[in-house]
Amino acid sequence: MDIAQEIENSVICRQQVLRKTTAFGDSNIQKFYEGSSVLVTGGSGFIGKLVIEKLLRACSPKNIYILIRTKKNKNVQQRIQEVFEDPVFGLLHQEKPNFITKVVAIEGDINKERLGISENDWNIIANEVDIIFHMAANIRFDTSLKDALISNVRGTRETLNLGRVCKKLRAFVYVSTAYSHATNDRIGRIVPEQFQKLQLNPEIMIKLAETLSNEQLEGMTTFFTDGWPNTYTYTKAIAEETVRTIKSDMPVCIVRPAIVIPPITEPAPGWIDMKSVYGPSGMFLGVGMGLTNVVFARLENTMSFVPAHLVTNAIIAAGWETGRKIDVHGNSKIYTVSNIRNPITWGELGVIIKRNRQELTTPRALWCAGVLETNSPFLFWILSWLFHFIPAYIVDGICFLIRKERRFVKLYSKMYKLQHVLSYFTRHDWLFDDTNLKKLFENMSTTDQLIFNFDVKTINWTEAVIIWWIGIRKYIIKDGLKGTKKGNLKQNVFLVLNYLLVLLYAYVILNLLWYCFLAIGYVIGPIIKYILL
Repeated sequence: MDIAQEIENSVICRQQVLRKTTAFGDSNIQKFYEGSSVLVTGGSGFIGKLVIEKLLRACSPKNIYILIRTKKNKNVQQRIQEVFEDPVFGLLHQEKPNFITKVVAIEGDINKERLGISENDWNIIANEVDIIFHMAANIRFDTSLKDALISNVRGTRETLNLGRVCKKLRAFVYVSTAYSHATNDRIGRIVPEQFQKLQLNPEIMIKLAETLSNEQLEGMTTFFTDGWPNTYTYTKAIAEETVRTIKSDMPVCIVRPAIVIPPITEPAPGWIDMKSVYGPSGMFLGVGMGLTNVVFARLENTMSFVPAHLVTNAIIAAGWETGRKIDVHGNSKIYTVSNIRNPITWGELGVIIKRNRQELTTPRALWCAGVLETNSPFLFWILSWLFHFIPAYIVDGICFLIRKERRFVKLYSKMYKLQHVLSYFTRHDWLFDDTNLKKLFENMSTTDQLIFNFDVKTINWTEAVIIWWIGIRKYIIKDGLKGTKKGNLKQNVFLVLNYLLVLLYAYVILNLLWYCFLAIGYVIGPIIKYILL
């Protein structure tokens, strides 16, 4: 058996105690969700799938209503079927094969008023639903301010309005991000688990998005997002302010996950979907495939990574805590899921990767897996041209001559843009306070702490990184977790070839520079001589 398969199987085998304990179904959190009717927005997303899977597998809800829109000529039923074909639901299919009977697709769209829900479905939700998980959002960092405001702010307002009319509502959980208030002025400082009042009223921002065009708002984006790195984190901050200002006496809480990486354990070690390759997993993929040779990051920077299974459990536990402790004063808690009590730096991440290369190699790697890290924007630009763009133009030129698809310049342009977008997070750090989350865990029974564990101190970072890469291999590269030995042999060959090519490349570049200086000398020399004479 391949070493990658052995590692995956060992993690799965360790979950037997957890699965047996879960099967009893008598923990406090399980009882809270038993017979409940749950509405989930964002159910087709990375975290959304995991929350739905855990609720159906570990708890016994009566129904789970999933808000989903038609897309690419597929109706909601076809899209729901497509969602549940994802490998993340493999264990659920095995343990509860009839779970689909509890799932109800609700056609809707967070970009529309009243969420685009029909009057009939609106009334069904109002009469039946007692728990809401609002996770739908536009997560693109480069989206326009108008689109981000409509999806993330107005969408949250409309979901809150729906929750307000739910006659049986026990808990409303809004999933935000730990970076909603990770602004420039808080770099290196603590970001508290508290509402941060903003100067602008959310309703004004919604009105601007509804009345102004993309072009008109584009000119105001820099002014509005001053201090925030992108429209995503900015609109998430406004969405939290929306929750604060209109929740009234609703049983509401906010969960702020940091950077979510694949789960270490359940439901499938390392599971990841294609949507996740536009973040740190995409950078990891590029390094492992030998495509990314330069990383824009500060080695001493603490990365607030959190495995997805801990985030999922925290979201579900926060719903339980909110529903069982109704605050008569209308106070709502914020729970931040960060690794502040078990940090890891970029440098430490690199050491783990280098130490465990034997377990991390894929036979489908295209070149030697190794990187240079820099915190300098200028040096990153220089190194990107030397090790990414110039080789890409050469390869694309060869592809043009042999009439093959030219894709490497386009690929490296996307990678360069991705690293610049992520550089705000890879070059700076914040201390995300998680006091509320820590207290929540301490208030849970021993059984619930096992079934719904979100204690970041239990993270073994070496194991987390190895499982992360195994997940990328299995679900993105799709190499079947086979051929690791072959991959290591290829890496040894690539390493020798890499040294030879770097020497040849350096020789060519130095000669080109020399001839450029000579040419410049021939042009400038006579001019200088003329001036001096």
